[in-house]
Amino acid sequence: MLGLLLAAFAPARAQTGDAMRAVPLAAGERLVLDGRLDHPAWRRAPVYSRFVEKDPVTGGAPPQETRVQVLFDGRALYVGITALDTQPALIRRPLVRNDLVNRTQDFVVVYLDPIGSRRSAQFFRVNAGGSLADGLHTAADDSEDFSPDFDWDAQVADHPQGWAAAGMASRG
Repeated sequence: MLGLLLAAFAPARAQTGDAMRAVPLAAGERLVLDGRLDHPAWRRAPVYSRFVEKDPVTGGAPPQETRVQVLFDGRALYVGITALDTQPALIRRPLVRNDLVNRTQDFVVVYLDPIGSRRSAQFFRVNAGGSLADGLHTAADDSEDFSPDFDWDAQVADHPQGWAAAGMASRG
């Protein structure tokens, strides 16, 4: 599982403390969400890969490498995540109903904190099988509320070293 905190269209922090930068799509450029990150726009976006764990060891080195890229246009924020795995045959990818993606599966999650308070955030989660979940996360007690539904979508694709996800959250 990778959790990535983004302050809407503002910077997020990776391990280095460097701000992540979202790259705008060119005028008229459209992304197809197919889980593959081979569109020319993804090649223009910086790749961020220096992250730290939240669980089981807060601040620890992740056991697998994860790469993140961020794009945007006037309609949406797009996040591309490549989840590398040294044992791809062991990736847990069940198909589950909406909002049932949990910690027994391999998944990635993006937290959007549009206010920048670090107290609560919208979250968008997709597992390696393509199942989706979303809701609100409260930092004070690390709770998740799956009842809200947001305007977003994601797709996944396998590759020899793991899997990738491409997702988008619409503005407003």
